[in-house]
Amino acid sequence: MNYALVKKYNPAYDFFLFDYFRSNGIEVSQKPTLEEMERMALAFQNKVESALGQKIAGDLSLYIRNNLPPLERLFWDYARSWKMEPDTRPTVDSLFEGIFGGKMPDVDKLKELEAQLPPRSGKLLYSRDEAALDIVNFYKRYLRDPLRKALENGAAGRELTKYFSRDESDRLPDIRVVGERKFLEGTQKVGREVLKWIGAITPEKVARDVDLVLEEHRSDTQHIRFYGDQKKTKSCYHKSKYVELTYFLDVDTKNENLTLKPSRGFRVWVKHKWEPDYADAIFPEYTPMGSSS
Repeated sequence: MNYALVKKYNPAYDFFLFDYFRSNGIEVSQKPTLEEMERMALAFQNKVESALGQKIAGDLSLYIRNNLPPLERLFWDYARSWKMEPDTRPTVDSLFEGIFGGKMPDVDKLKELEAQLPPRSGKLLYSRDEAALDIVNFYKRYLRDPLRKALENGAAGRELTKYFSRDESDRLPDIRVVGERKFLEGTQKVGREVLKWIGAITPEKVARDVDLVLEEHRSDTQHIRFYGDQKKTKSCYHKSKYVELTYFLDVDTKNENLTLKPSRGFRVWVKHKWEPDYADAIFPEYTPMGSSS
């Protein structure tokens, strides 16, 4: 298969977003603070309120957003998203797509854009092997290392079950039958098995799984089914040992969403916002795209 991968969270998007804002008359610095973004977004709010002749309750309200022109609305979306999660810049693909009318450019265009990035400013396109290494590093940092520490400290019960898959949780003894002590011993036993499983992960194994789920998805279009009772969305789901692939299609707009990510670990990752570098530790999600070379 010939494909490239685009990251959902990518700091490189900021370079293009803020260059786009400045080239269209919004005088924002290349690396603005949240306070600067909020101040400028509120200026847009004041302008809308003046035109309407009334004050709108709430800073950065959605009512204001819907009365902004597209350029200011995109800026507004960035500021509001950042305000909702102050620790993490919203360098996401959906905002980057706003530069291009709400659609991700094709691979050839992304290659052209990537060539414009300053040195050591990241990239826009990733290979399968680069994504596999990113996923392995995620497993090691957010599952293996804290699970090992928890086991060394004698943790049991819920302190461990958050690392388990559904199948692993189903294998635990019933606390109502065996009692609390046996149940806690069971969580430690499964915890040690999970730690061994994570320790055996390699980039090569993950790369093979990436190919596997993509081949499953592309080889049989009949597996895509309607999602929900109103039949407005079609979807499918593919899961391997290390990764999973989800697909959603809006039947009316024809908008598609194809996402590749680790098959486990999100429940653990979201608990780690206390880490000093949390803003740079993003759950790895990728969109596979057809490649011309």
